[in-house]
Amino acid sequence: MNFRYYTPTENKDSLLEKGRVSFTEQGLLMDWSACGFALNFSGSGISFTFEPYHEAQPVYVLTILDGIRRKFAITDGSERLILDCADGVHTLTFLRLSEGGVPLICNMIRVSSENGESSPVLLPPPAAKPRRIVFFGDSITCGYGNLADPAGDYRTSEQDPTRAYAYRCAELLGADAELVSISGQGIVRNCNGDIGTLIPVFYAWQSRALMTPCDFADQPDLVVINAGTNDTGGKVSKEDFYSGCVGFLRDLRKAYPKAEIIWYYGLMGLWYDETLAKVQADIGEEIGHFTYLPVEPIYGRPGEVAAHGHPSVEGDERGAQVLANKIRALMNW
Repeated sequence: MNFRYYTPTENKDSLLEKGRVSFTEQGLLMDWSACGFALNFSGSGISFTFEPYHEAQPVYVLTILDGIRRKFAITDGSERLILDCADGVHTLTFLRLSEGGVPLICNMIRVSSENGESSPVLLPPPAAKPRRIVFFGDSITCGYGNLADPAGDYRTSEQDPTRAYAYRCAELLGADAELVSISGQGIVRNCNGDIGTLIPVFYAWQSRALMTPCDFADQPDLVVINAGTNDTGGKVSKEDFYSGCVGFLRDLRKAYPKAEIIWYYGLMGLWYDETLAKVQADIGEEIGHFTYLPVEPIYGRPGEVAAHGHPSVEGDERGAQVLANKIRALMNW
């Protein structure tokens, strides 16, 4: 058997970045939901190793090898993730599923071939999709507990952002999705009423763990905000929420001068519905290409509620369809 080893940072040109990732001396750092990479390789197998990982629960990752999905748990980073296949040319996508503040760092990629006459090799990466959507949000965007029983406790194995409304919406539209979201956080306060790590702060980070700035050089076609649920829990007044939204939208417009912006809200309640409608009425023309889109809550709909009152996969799918239909009409996609 032949082997060839690649360090992600030294071979970044062979990787198509998925979402916001960071190349460091240690390797490829992944700390946002549904972030990772895609690659093409020639061989009969591929494996990945990681830096030490320490968190209370495992981080789950998704691999899609030639269209076949498999989920794996990384408990401490000592694992070697190995995938075998027939000798030939293959496409693989690797995504982080479980949310968490601890980064997962891939430090080595090994391509193998059982055919002694063939050389295992990384090939030029897959092409990016022609459209890209950036989603800013909280646990709803992360897919918090969307695989869980509504009466049970949340575990990291029960979170799948690729089946949450944001990622699914992008799939329906043939677009790449960039998810920048942290559970429990809001525009003015988090769900406990603390300042926390607000969305108008972390939206500008390339890495959640390192808090490195994003340069916004790669401009998307569309930006979607899903926020306000945790401000409700944090008892933020409608007046303060209004002010926070206006400031955030003005900052977003500077970061994304040409992108369409949608504020999508309501899956877990519509407390700020009138407030967001007023935001659009008052500064929609100033911001330009801005739409507020309310959606009916999941509550009272059979099968749509999962862990801790969050959307289930069924609730997420309805939410994805509502958003995708609006985007098709708005963007002529």
